[in-house]
Amino acid sequence: MTDHDLHTLTGAYAADALDPVERDVIERHLESCDSCQAEVRELQAATARLAVGVSATPPAALRDRVLAEVARTRQLSPDGEVVRLAERIAAVAVDPQRTVHTAPVVHGGTGTVVAADGIAVFHGSDLPRLPEGQAYQLWRMSGQESQSAGVLGRGGELTGVVTGLGPGDAVGVSVEPSAGSSHPTSDPVFVVKPA
Repeated sequence: MTDHDLHTLTGAYAADALDPVERDVIERHLESCDSCQAEVRELQAATARLAVGVSATPPAALRDRVLAEVARTRQLSPDGEVVRLAERIAAVAVDPQRTVHTAPVVHGGTGTVVAADGIAVFHGSDLPRLPEGQAYQLWRMSGQESQSAGVLGRGGELTGVVTGLGPGDAVGVSVEPSAGSSHPTSDPVFVVKPA
Protein backbone atom coordinates (compact mmCIF):
# COMPACT_ATOMS: atom_id res chain seq x y z
CA MET A 1 0.00 0.00 0.00
CA THR A 2 1.47 3.38 -1.04
CA ASP A 3 1.49 6.53 1.07
CA HIS A 4 -1.18 7.93 -1.28
CA ASP A 5 -3.39 4.91 -0.57
CA LEU A 6 -2.93 5.43 3.17
CA HIS A 7 -3.93 9.09 2.92
CA THR A 8 -7.16 8.10 1.15
CA LEU A 9 -8.14 5.79 4.03
CA THR A 10 -8.47 8.57 6.62
CA GLY A 11 -12.18 9.12 5.90
CA ALA A 12 -13.03 5.43 6.17
CA TYR A 13 -10.93 5.19 9.35
CA ALA A 14 -12.74 8.18 10.90
CA ALA A 15 -16.09 6.53 10.11
CA ASP A 16 -14.90 3.18 11.56
CA ALA A 17 -15.44 1.54 8.16
CA LEU A 18 -12.16 -0.36 7.72
CA ASP A 19 -11.57 -4.06 8.14
CA PRO A 20 -9.14 -5.06 10.92
CA VAL A 21 -6.12 -5.41 8.61
CA GLU A 22 -6.66 -1.99 6.99
CA ARG A 23 -7.28 -0.41 10.41
CA ASP A 24 -3.98 -1.83 11.68
CA VAL A 25 -2.08 -0.47 8.66
CA ILE A 26 -3.58 3.04 8.91
CA GLU A 27 -3.03 3.19 12.69
CA ARG A 28 0.67 2.47 12.19
CA HIS A 29 0.76 5.20 9.52
CA LEU A 30 -0.99 7.69 11.84
CA GLU A 31 1.79 7.28 14.42
CA SER A 32 4.15 9.22 12.12
CA CYS A 33 1.90 11.40 9.91
CA ASP A 34 0.78 14.67 11.50
CA SER A 35 -1.37 15.73 8.53
CA CYS A 36 -3.35 12.46 8.55
CA GLN A 37 -3.77 12.71 12.34
CA ALA A 38 -5.27 16.19 11.94
CA GLU A 39 -7.51 15.06 9.09
CA VAL A 40 -8.80 12.09 11.11
CA ARG A 41 -9.59 14.35 14.10
CA GLU A 42 -11.53 16.76 11.85
CA LEU A 43 -13.40 13.94 10.09
CA GLN A 44 -14.30 12.27 13.40
CA ALA A 45 -15.71 15.55 14.69
CA ALA A 46 -17.72 16.01 11.47
CA THR A 47 -18.98 12.40 11.68
CA ALA A 48 -20.15 12.98 15.25
CA ARG A 49 -22.02 16.13 14.19
CA LEU A 50 -23.71 14.22 11.36
CA ALA A 51 -24.78 11.46 13.73
CA VAL A 52 -26.41 13.96 16.07
CA GLY A 53 -28.34 15.44 13.15
CA VAL A 54 -30.03 12.14 12.27
CA SER A 55 -30.40 10.64 15.74
CA ALA A 56 -33.90 9.83 16.94
CA THR A 57 -35.36 8.98 20.30
CA PRO A 58 -36.30 5.29 20.34
CA PRO A 59 -39.89 4.34 21.12
CA ALA A 60 -40.53 3.88 24.85
CA ALA A 61 -41.67 0.29 24.32
CA LEU A 62 -38.35 -0.68 22.71
CA ARG A 63 -36.53 -0.87 26.05
CA ASP A 64 -39.20 -3.19 27.49
CA ARG A 65 -39.11 -5.44 24.39
CA VAL A 66 -35.33 -5.71 24.54
CA LEU A 67 -35.31 -6.53 28.25
CA ALA A 68 -38.06 -9.12 27.78
CA GLU A 69 -36.09 -10.78 24.98
CA VAL A 70 -32.92 -10.81 27.11
CA ALA A 71 -34.84 -12.51 29.90
CA ARG A 72 -36.03 -15.25 27.50
CA THR A 73 -32.68 -15.78 25.75
CA ARG A 74 -30.28 -18.24 27.35
CA GLN A 75 -26.94 -16.57 27.90
CA LEU A 76 -23.86 -18.60 27.02
CA SER A 77 -20.62 -18.33 28.92
CA PRO A 78 -17.70 -17.46 26.69
CA ASP A 79 -15.71 -20.52 25.70
CA GLY A 80 -12.32 -20.15 27.36
CA GLU A 81 -10.49 -21.43 24.29
CA VAL A 82 -12.28 -18.95 22.02
CA VAL A 83 -11.50 -16.08 24.38
CA ARG A 84 -7.81 -17.06 24.53
CA LEU A 85 -7.63 -17.25 20.72
CA ALA A 86 -9.27 -13.78 20.40
CA GLU A 87 -6.68 -12.42 22.84
CA ARG A 88 -3.87 -13.99 20.79
CA ILE A 89 -5.29 -12.50 17.56
CA ALA A 90 -5.41 -9.06 19.18
CA ALA A 91 -1.80 -9.55 20.27
CA VAL A 92 -0.79 -10.25 16.65
CA ALA A 93 -2.29 -6.94 15.55
CA VAL A 94 -0.13 -4.93 17.96
CA ASP A 95 3.01 -7.10 17.99
CA PRO A 96 5.94 -4.92 16.88
CA GLN A 97 7.54 -8.03 15.30
CA ARG A 98 4.46 -8.83 13.16
CA THR A 99 4.82 -9.27 9.43
CA VAL A 100 2.27 -8.18 6.85
CA HIS A 101 2.14 -9.77 3.38
CA THR A 102 -0.36 -8.94 0.64
CA ALA A 103 -0.59 -10.90 -2.59
CA PRO A 104 -3.11 -11.42 -5.38
CA VAL A 105 -5.51 -14.33 -5.26
CA VAL A 106 -5.73 -16.39 -8.44
CA HIS A 107 -8.87 -15.39 -10.44
CA GLY A 108 -9.19 -12.06 -8.59
CA GLY A 109 -9.06 -10.29 -5.27
CA THR A 110 -6.22 -9.98 -2.80
CA GLY A 111 -5.16 -11.75 0.35
CA THR A 112 -3.37 -10.21 3.32
CA VAL A 113 -1.66 -12.18 6.07
CA VAL A 114 -0.67 -10.53 9.37
CA ALA A 115 1.49 -12.90 11.40
CA ALA A 116 3.36 -13.02 14.70
CA ASP A 117 4.27 -15.61 17.30
CA GLY A 118 2.99 -18.63 15.35
CA ILE A 119 -0.41 -17.10 14.50
CA ALA A 120 -1.50 -15.69 11.15
CA VAL A 121 -4.67 -13.75 10.43
CA PHE A 122 -5.75 -14.06 6.78
CA HIS A 123 -8.07 -11.49 5.21
CA GLY A 124 -9.29 -11.89 1.63
CA SER A 125 -10.72 -8.87 -0.17
CA ASP A 126 -12.94 -8.91 -3.26
CA LEU A 127 -12.65 -12.68 -3.70
CA PRO A 128 -14.75 -13.89 -6.65
CA ARG A 129 -17.98 -15.59 -5.54
CA LEU A 130 -17.75 -19.34 -5.99
CA PRO A 131 -20.59 -21.48 -7.33
CA GLU A 132 -23.00 -23.22 -4.96
CA GLY A 133 -21.30 -26.23 -3.37
CA GLN A 134 -17.80 -24.69 -3.28
CA ALA A 135 -15.97 -22.60 -0.70
CA TYR A 136 -12.56 -21.13 0.02
CA GLN A 137 -10.66 -23.14 2.66
CA LEU A 138 -7.70 -21.90 4.70
CA TRP A 139 -4.62 -24.07 5.33
CA ARG A 140 -1.39 -24.21 7.31
CA MET A 141 1.07 -25.67 4.82
CA SER A 142 4.25 -27.33 6.06
CA GLY A 143 6.29 -28.97 3.32
CA GLN A 144 3.99 -31.51 1.64
CA GLU A 145 1.57 -31.55 4.61
CA SER A 146 -1.46 -29.28 4.90
CA GLN A 147 -3.69 -28.83 7.93
CA SER A 148 -7.10 -27.19 7.61
CA ALA A 149 -7.64 -23.90 9.42
CA GLY A 150 -11.29 -23.80 8.45
CA VAL A 151 -13.74 -23.11 5.65
CA LEU A 152 -13.91 -19.37 4.94
CA GLY A 153 -16.97 -18.98 2.71
CA ARG A 154 -17.91 -18.51 -0.94
CA GLY A 155 -16.35 -15.10 -1.68
CA GLY A 156 -16.22 -11.39 -1.01
CA GLU A 157 -14.54 -10.35 2.26
CA LEU A 158 -13.32 -13.42 4.17
CA THR A 159 -11.21 -13.72 7.33
CA GLY A 160 -9.66 -16.71 9.08
CA VAL A 161 -6.93 -17.61 11.56
CA VAL A 162 -4.08 -20.09 11.25
CA THR A 163 -2.36 -21.24 14.45
CA GLY A 164 0.71 -23.35 15.08
CA LEU A 165 2.84 -21.81 12.33
CA GLY A 166 6.45 -22.92 12.40
CA PRO A 167 9.49 -21.63 10.52
CA GLY A 168 9.01 -22.11 6.79
CA ASP A 169 5.26 -22.83 7.07
CA ALA A 170 2.93 -21.13 4.62
CA VAL A 171 -0.64 -19.88 4.77
CA GLY A 172 -2.67 -21.07 1.80
CA VAL A 173 -6.18 -20.94 0.44
CA SER A 174 -7.77 -23.41 -1.97
CA VAL A 175 -11.21 -23.95 -3.48
CA GLU A 176 -12.92 -26.96 -1.90
CA PRO A 177 -16.38 -28.48 -1.48
CA SER A 178 -18.51 -26.23 0.75
CA ALA A 179 -18.26 -28.69 3.66
CA GLY A 180 -14.45 -28.52 3.51
CA SER A 181 -11.80 -31.14 2.84
CA SER A 182 -9.29 -32.99 5.00
CA HIS A 183 -6.53 -32.01 2.55
CA PRO A 184 -6.44 -29.64 -0.45
CA THR A 185 -8.13 -31.16 -3.50
CA SER A 186 -7.15 -28.31 -5.83
CA ASP A 187 -4.12 -26.12 -6.41
CA PRO A 188 -3.91 -23.21 -3.97
CA VAL A 189 -5.32 -19.89 -5.17
CA PHE A 190 -3.22 -18.05 -2.56
CA VAL A 191 0.01 -18.94 -0.73
CA VAL A 192 2.20 -16.75 1.48
CA LYS A 193 5.09 -17.67 3.77
CA PRO A 194 4.76 -15.22 6.69
CA ALA A 195 8.30 -15.75 8.03
